[in-house]
Amino acid sequence: MSTLFGIFNRNGQDVSAETLTALQSAAQYWTSDACGSWLSGPVGLGHLMLWNTPESQADSQPRIDEADTGLLAISADVRLDNREELFAGLAAQPTLAGRQLDSITDTEFLLAAYREWGADSPAKLLGDFAFAIWDGSDQSLFCVRDHLGIKPFYFHLDEDIFVFSNDIRCLAGQAGVSTELDEQALASYLMDSELLDAEMTFFAAVRKLPPATSLKITHRDTVRQTYWRAQDSVPVRFDTLQDYADRLSALLEDAVRVRLRTAYPVASHLSGGLDSAVISALAARSLKQQGKTLYCYNWVHGPQQGDDAAHFEWANSLEVARRENVPHEFIELGADKVLQQLNTMDLATHSTSDPWYEVPLRQAARERDVRVILSGWGGDELISHGGRRAFTDAAVQGKFATLLREVYREARQQPRGIRAIPGLAWREALAPLLRHLSDAVTGRASDPQSGRADWLLKCARPEFVAIVQRQAARSYHGRALRVRDEQLGLLRQGHLPNRTESWANAGRADGIEYRYPLLDKRIVEFALGLPPECYRRQGSQRFLFRQAVSGLIPEHIRWNNYKREPQRVGRLLELLEAALQAWYAQARSDTAQMENYRCNAFMDVAELERNIELLKDSTDLPMRARANTVSLILKSILVLNAGRRTTLNPLESPQPERTTSACRVIHYLDSQ
Repeated sequence: MSTLFGIFNRNGQDVSAETLTALQSAAQYWTSDACGSWLSGPVGLGHLMLWNTPESQADSQPRIDEADTGLLAISADVRLDNREELFAGLAAQPTLAGRQLDSITDTEFLLAAYREWGADSPAKLLGDFAFAIWDGSDQSLFCVRDHLGIKPFYFHLDEDIFVFSNDIRCLAGQAGVSTELDEQALASYLMDSELLDAEMTFFAAVRKLPPATSLKITHRDTVRQTYWRAQDSVPVRFDTLQDYADRLSALLEDAVRVRLRTAYPVASHLSGGLDSAVISALAARSLKQQGKTLYCYNWVHGPQQGDDAAHFEWANSLEVARRENVPHEFIELGADKVLQQLNTMDLATHSTSDPWYEVPLRQAARERDVRVILSGWGGDELISHGGRRAFTDAAVQGKFATLLREVYREARQQPRGIRAIPGLAWREALAPLLRHLSDAVTGRASDPQSGRADWLLKCARPEFVAIVQRQAARSYHGRALRVRDEQLGLLRQGHLPNRTESWANAGRADGIEYRYPLLDKRIVEFALGLPPECYRRQGSQRFLFRQAVSGLIPEHIRWNNYKREPQRVGRLLELLEAALQAWYAQARSDTAQMENYRCNAFMDVAELERNIELLKDSTDLPMRARANTVSLILKSILVLNAGRRTTLNPLESPQPERTTSACRVIHYLDSQ
């Protein structure tokens, strides 16, 4: 996860070296392998390099390309997965002609693609990327974010200035960008426990570039373009189910393979669930062919005295690791580590996905010099989707024989057997259809606020609650009747880019990049083009995915329909409660800090204290009630602390033992 940043004075004033240096200084809380900056009149670009792909060690950014058609300069965070295809299509470009593929950096491919195809070039790319290209021919800045939003891209734009980075710390408080918090963003976070908006950040003056979007900035104009839409994915049709499975198997193998392109060790999440087991097995086998080893980590503590070591939370991941002969490590987490994270987390840095186990996991991976962690994130929403709405999908298409057959088959898999048929048919087919018909007849949809967790507002000030309640609900509430519409709704919801963006920001401090094989664009399009019966068939959910990985993982993991993590979740709840009590004691002992909290514009600290006391005194609360109270307190504390650390001290994290190369500075003077 390299850091790119830059500034474009749209008013024509020269960018000062001091301004660009200030942006760079705000990003230097992690130890880069190389850095550079470039200045030319009203524009300045900067870059902090994380060497990761083999070609990146030969890269130098910002990269400058001067040609007869004009000067180009680029700063990018990029991994391209279709290098062979690009090489074939761009071999005639002067900068690539006569060269070998492995000598060309991804940044050079980006510049060559832009020279060849201009603003249409992002649609030709495959991989994860965020970049900005200064085009001297028309004095414009061309900015792009990848298809699924794996790489972040933040910016501030007004009539005079455009400032950007993939690290929000480079923006807030720099170059005149305000650090005022966005109350609508905080309201959205409290309402959904995430910031799901495609453009909003926690700073009012900073926006996000949405996934699959380019933005062209000139002195006078801005042009925004969506270069890819998931809903345009074409139908996928094969003659037999095995044909579908074979195609998916090939896609999975290649999606993992291209994400192993690194000069450093690779790690993988391995929970023992279906998605992580498949990714780990594929990665282990591919790396073994290269004479390398995959390191696997499970988000759960190791078996302790009194624990059943054969329980699937431990046994499944160990079985996969032993089968592939790869190192396996459980993650130990204590309340002290949770408290440390709670004291250093800042919503405003867009690290909003609770990272409790992931922080010690990254630290363990970093000790092995790992720079890439593979994750199964995104499978549940797309290619390993459980087939929710498959039965209504069959009804909408008039496939009633298929509907009855599949309801019967699925009922037979349940403890009540065929007696479960009426309830299953009602929940999965009839009720959604009747609700849809009711909405159509009455002309109004069911209450879109029904899915909101209003109990998360208990510690908010009344005036802030009013803002929250005016905020339109952004969660996806499952109104779709077709599997494809369900998947598209989950994509629009924003949960996926929120998670990938959050982990990108959190991983940067450790010099670690997350890669998501199941969010490969090719797999996403394949998933959206499948017939609905591929997802739910013969009494099994996630059917095609299970078929495609036959022989890859143990059979009992392949056909296990449900993934539950009671041991880890129960243990985490205990740790969170202990950490919250410690935070409370710590806060109360700091009189000045507590007074600071009491002046907070959003949260009622007295109500927060009452809920913490309630948690401490009510040891007999049911598990669900305790979990809700813990979540309420956590979210309230995070809103309370939002923005406190972003522009002050860097995130506290032990740094890798790497030495940053001296920064390369280029001052480009336009010829007179």
